[in-house]
Amino acid sequence: MRFYLLLIVAIGILFQSQAQTEKTVDGQDASAKKPDQLGTLEEMGGTDNTPDSLRVVYYSEVMPVFPGGGDSAFYAFVRKNLIYPEDAKSKGIMGTVFIQFIVEKDGSLSSIHVIPGRGISPSCDQAAIDVVSKSPKWTPGKMHDKPVRVQCTKRIKFDMQ
Repeated sequence: MRFYLLLIVAIGILFQSQAQTEKTVDGQDASAKKPDQLGTLEEMGGTDNTPDSLRVVYYSEVMPVFPGGGDSAFYAFVRKNLIYPEDAKSKGIMGTVFIQFIVEKDGSLSSIHVIPGRGISPSCDQAAIDVVSKSPKWTPGKMHDKPVRVQCTKRIKFDMQ
């Protein structure tokens, strides 16, 4: 009986401390605010000392856009410029390579790489990196009307049809 009473008290304390951590610096409930009202990490009491020039986001208010029409234009560019490696063709290698990259504040791409464990062969992985590297500058992502560095993930499909 004593054990159950202590367990209930401990759970109550746990929930109370969790509820206090979900407040912003101004004391309002963080979950009640819209994303554009949350402010900067520092305003929310964050301790991240990463300079803005190096900070990468995974989602922005305005996501980066490939020139000429977003994803459909990007994949048309890939179909036109992708060089299917001969060794992969001869071995019948097909599949999807998952590529990650950062769209910089000026629209250029950096840190282009295959997600570990999500490639299909060394030559196809390199071909996917090569085609993304040839990409023209994108329209950068924005937060609070300022360009930000945004990490993106795209699929590059290798198909012999």
